[in-house]
Amino acid sequence: AYMGGVYIVQSETDDAMLMNTLAVVFIAEIEALLYHAFTSDVMRQSLESMRPVEVEMGNRKRAFVWFACSVLGPLATLLVSLAVIHRTRTVHCPDFRLSWRLFADTGHFFDVEETPPAPPQWR
Repeated sequence: AYMGGVYIVQSETDDAMLMNTLAVVFIAEIEALLYHAFTSDVMRQSLESMRPVEVEMGNRKRAFVWFACSVLGPLATLLVSLAVIHRTRTVHCPDFRLSWRLFADTGHFFDVEETPPAPPQWR
């Protein structure tokens, strides 16, 4: 709700504000619309009368799940991505070698200030 409000307030014109308001309302209500469109009355009544599923989890298990999702998952994604890149490059480019210099050389793309080129020397 907060982000929707920020999105609406940042509208530049009245027309844009109206359209952004309609977009935020659509996004807020689409879940209920889809739920009512794709579930029958019997299924909705069954879901509403169900007992909740209770899962007991200790602090150690909570910490492990957090670590697995926040650290191990992204690390595994990075390693698999690098392995796929390496495998694809070695199949199509036999001379390819994966090096950290590939990642180190990209720093100059983020520099804001560039030094102007030297003027030509006229003789």
